[in-house]
Amino acid sequence: MKKLTLSIFALAAALAWAGCSKIDDYKEFTTGKIRKYAGKVDSLKLFPGKDRLVLSWLLIADPNVNKVIVKWGDADSVTVPVARTNKPDSIAHEFSPLPEGPYNFTVITTNSFGERSVPVYISGKTYGQNYTNTLLNRPLDDAYLAESGHANLKWGAPEETCIGVNITWTKNDGSKGNRYVKGATADVVLEDYKPGSAFTYQTLFKPEPLAIDTFYAASVTTVLKREWVTSKYLKNYRLPFAIGTWDGSRWGIPAHWNVSASAKTRGGGFGGFDNLNGAATFGFEKWEGETAIKNGKAWQTVTLPAGTYELALHLGNGEWWLGTRGNEPRYLAAATGNALPDYNAMNTALAYKSFVDQTRASIRFTSDGVNPVSLGFVMNWEVWDAQFFRAQEIILYKIPQ
Repeated sequence: MKKLTLSIFALAAALAWAGCSKIDDYKEFTTGKIRKYAGKVDSLKLFPGKDRLVLSWLLIADPNVNKVIVKWGDADSVTVPVARTNKPDSIAHEFSPLPEGPYNFTVITTNSFGERSVPVYISGKTYGQNYTNTLLNRPLDDAYLAESGHANLKWGAPEETCIGVNITWTKNDGSKGNRYVKGATADVVLEDYKPGSAFTYQTLFKPEPLAIDTFYAASVTTVLKREWVTSKYLKNYRLPFAIGTWDGSRWGIPAHWNVSASAKTRGGGFGGFDNLNGAATFGFEKWEGETAIKNGKAWQTVTLPAGTYELALHLGNGEWWLGTRGNEPRYLAAATGNALPDYNAMNTALAYKSFVDQTRASIRFTSDGVNPVSLGFVMNWEVWDAQFFRAQEIILYKIPQ
């Protein structure tokens, strides 16, 4: 019974001591004396920046706190005076300049009774030129002048700390356009873009979510990868293709295109226009056992200013009446002069590319600005197997230098 009484007394004493304890009112038994502490800071946060940082905290527990001492490094410290109010006080202090690097801070309060708080610790870093030197601009996957007269930019995936990109370009009237693109936006349109002009972009970063400064990669000035000039030089280049002459039903010769006699194998002397499914496509075909298309050609001859160009073929997006079939020669080609070379002499062309099994193809070539250039298609289909292609669009781009 005596042991039970002592145990109950010990438990009651412990509960009484715990009930008297309060947050930030610590009592320490040393040599028989009770020691009190000032209320410590609450909600301590660190906000990094460029060669600076800001510490912020709340004072809640002790209305008598009158100073906050912040220590870092071996001997650096600052004392922040406090004028308390009747409610929790929010305080922030900037440390600047503070050379780039990591820092460990110890924060202690004192009160009007000369008491000190238990320390509160926080670590962080400042950012500077070394960090800036590591920043790379967001990758630019594509940049081209579209038919609309606007530039289309396609961005790659941003780095995690990227917050956006600033872009500046020249408009047709000579004025400057400015655009800020947030976060992970992939497709951007620069309106009223002046052909042949350059644009500048610069990527913005915040190294941490709580960073108080924005950092910038080195700005990049560049030109578009290509500029849409199709309607300046080509005619009748996309669905629905216009008919020059036709059989009134399906087969014809497309307007503004030259078609060789060997390619006119449909409907009694037609070739190049195929109205399958009412789609008015540019196309040729030869089915099993039908008349071969030997060294067939279709082209337009144009005069281009000196420079580099890209000719692109788009054979559709999976529509059953578009596309290509068969493995015999079919080339997208560009050649100096008023005609295209024969299928077995394609090495004399300015550029050529086979589009067997392809839904898109493109070639690049250079015009001397003096001689005419012929643009179009060369094919040779003689085997028994079925062969065809039907196009949705033929596009011409100029490549800025």
